[in-house]
Amino acid sequence: MYRLSPSDKATVDRYGGPLSHDLDTILRLDEKTRNIVGIADSKIHGQGYRALRDVAGGEWVISAFGVFIGHQSEQHSIQQSLEVHIESFEYSGKYLNHSCDGNLVVHSNKQGITEFYASRTIREGEEIAYYYPLTEFKWAESSSETDTPCNCQTSKCEVLIKSFNMLTPAQQRELIEKGIVSQYLVNWFREQER
Repeated sequence: MYRLSPSDKATVDRYGGPLSHDLDTILRLDEKTRNIVGIADSKIHGQGYRALRDVAGGEWVISAFGVFIGHQSEQHSIQQSLEVHIESFEYSGKYLNHSCDGNLVVHSNKQGITEFYASRTIREGEEIAYYYPLTEFKWAESSSETDTPCNCQTSKCEVLIKSFNMLTPAQQRELIEKGIVSQYLVNWFREQER
């Protein structure tokens, strides 16, 4: 039987349930992710994920899994709808840092849960990061990203770590037209256009 890592168990103990997936699926996703990324020190912030091998553009990298919660946590949660976040486990996004020029894009699976895919070839040893507005609608007051300067150090740096609602409607539309954001953001945007 699958046992959660001490860190993942602490997340469950802190937030309770329910889990985003059954334990067999969590085990499968955790193992699959561990074959692609490792946890390492980050040039962006604290710890992050590094590619353990070359990852082809379009290849699946990480699925969000963990504990469903009804609010944004201070760190590590990935928004799934306007009301629901997943408090991520170690290998499900807990160490995904923000980059204004990230190498991941987002697709929602049939259940609406976030999955991350390589936006281009990611070389072995490269940090894996994504543009937070692809999943996050609005920063909560308790979020560590609220008014946080960005440290991605890319030529596309936007100075602050933004959420989807901080983008202009034209920027939001561009991301949606590229098909790289969470489905709930697409639904919200279309509702605003009515």
